[in-house]
Amino acid sequence: STMLFAASESHLHNHATTHNVFRYAPESLLKVTLQHGFECVGFRHSAEHIAAHGGTAWSGTDIVCAWSGPDRLTSMAQSQFSKLWVTGPTTVMQLRHDPIERDRAAPGIICENLHSVRMKGRRDLRPEFVGAFTDFCRKLEKQRRSVVLRPHPGGQYLVKNKVELPKNARMTNAPMYRLDLRQFAYGISAPSSVLIDMLLADIPTAVWRDEGRALDAGAYEGLTCVSGPDEWLEFAAAATADPQPFIARQRAFLDDSGMLLDPREVYARFAELFRSAERTQV
Repeated sequence: STMLFAASESHLHNHATTHNVFRYAPESLLKVTLQHGFECVGFRHSAEHIAAHGGTAWSGTDIVCAWSGPDRLTSMAQSQFSKLWVTGPTTVMQLRHDPIERDRAAPGIICENLHSVRMKGRRDLRPEFVGAFTDFCRKLEKQRRSVVLRPHPGGQYLVKNKVELPKNARMTNAPMYRLDLRQFAYGISAPSSVLIDMLLADIPTAVWRDEGRALDAGAYEGLTCVSGPDEWLEFAAAATADPQPFIARQRAFLDDSGMLLDPREVYARFAELFRSAERTQV
C-alpha cells in the first residue's frame, strides 16, 4: 500500500485541511495520523483543551500512531482504539549522542507557545508570561548574562506581534531537529511538548505557571515549576551551578511517563508498520 502521513489531523476546525484530505483520499492509500505532542488533540487534553474542544477528538485515518499505550490516552475517542499503533515519539530517533562540552557561560533557552488555546483559557495569560520574560532578562543583564528565545514554530506569536526583545535576548527559529538543546544551560517553557524535548536533551528544565495557577500543568507534575521572574532567576542560577538534581527528577518523570523512548524500539515499531502496509490491501 501507498501510505499517507499527517501530524495534525482531527475533526477539529484547525485541522480541517488535513482531515478533508484524509476523508477524500482514495481507498488505496493507507492513512496514518501521528501523535505530535505530549498533550495532543485526540490523545491527551489539558483542561484548556477540554474547555475549547471537548473531552475527546476523532480522526479520519486508518492508523493512529501514539507515544504511549491506551491507559495514557485519556482523550482518545472509543472508536479510535481499534486504529491504535503504539510507536513512541519519532523525536527519540533524532537525538544526538555525540560528545558536547557546554560552555560554562552558556545561556538558557526560553520557549513560548503564546498562540496556544492554553494561554487564552479562563483569562489571557500572555501578558504575564511576556512580563516575566522581560523582567527576567533585565535581571540577567545585571549579571552580564544572556538568554535565547525560541518562538513556537506554529504560532510565532512574538514574531507576528513584533514584540521587542530585551538587549540581552536573541531569537532562534531553527527547527528542533537542527537545534542541539544540549548547548543550553537550562530551559523554561509554559506547558508544551518542547518541555519533553528539553528533558530528552538532559538539560535542567522548568515549567512556567501563572501566579494565579489558572493554567493546567498537571501533565508535568513532578518537574520544577516557576512563575515570576525572581523564580526564573533562582532556577537559572541553581541549574547552572548544579544541573544534576534537576536531571535526576526529570529522568524519573520520563521513566514514569508511559512513553516508549528507546530509539531502537521506536524504529522497530515504525519498521513493522511499513512491513505490515506492504502485506495489506486496504
